[in-house]
Amino acid sequence: MSDPSGWKDSQRQSAHRGENRMTSTKQRLDSFSSEEEKILADVEPVVQSVRRILRQSRYSDGDRLSPDDQSYILDNVFRYHPDRSSKVAGEVDYVTVGKPESFPETRCFFVVSSDGSSADFSYLKCMENFVRKTYPEIAEPFCGKYFWRRLASDSRNGSGGDPL
Repeated sequence: MSDPSGWKDSQRQSAHRGENRMTSTKQRLDSFSSEEEKILADVEPVVQSVRRILRQSRYSDGDRLSPDDQSYILDNVFRYHPDRSSKVAGEVDYVTVGKPESFPETRCFFVVSSDGSSADFSYLKCMENFVRKTYPEIAEPFCGKYFWRRLASDSRNGSGGDPL
């Protein structure tokens, strides 16, 4: 992943203007080391795009994503899911937005297989796996800061964490 949206530059400009500098997961940017900022430059634009897609009013629960949004989610998010093969039977047919039974107050993505089966997946779990595979030497401290809510939820209830 790269920083096509110029996220890192926009954050520097915000800092010069004295604006609040927080990540999408509500962490202060100054809590990350310079090495971790490189990870943020890869992860933060994707997380922002994913949240934009999830929150679009044009998508009601169960709606298929547009071809562009689906390609984005499959190419930049789902491909990094640690249990991707268990989520898809055969080929991916399409991706929808909806509310999972385990977290009915939140929205997430569902991948629908060519056989008609569907499974929800956590985009944060995908992004965390991306970080752990791409930056193994500094993944642990970064993930502990950036994904803290998902990781805390995992330890509290033994589940897969908050799907968002």
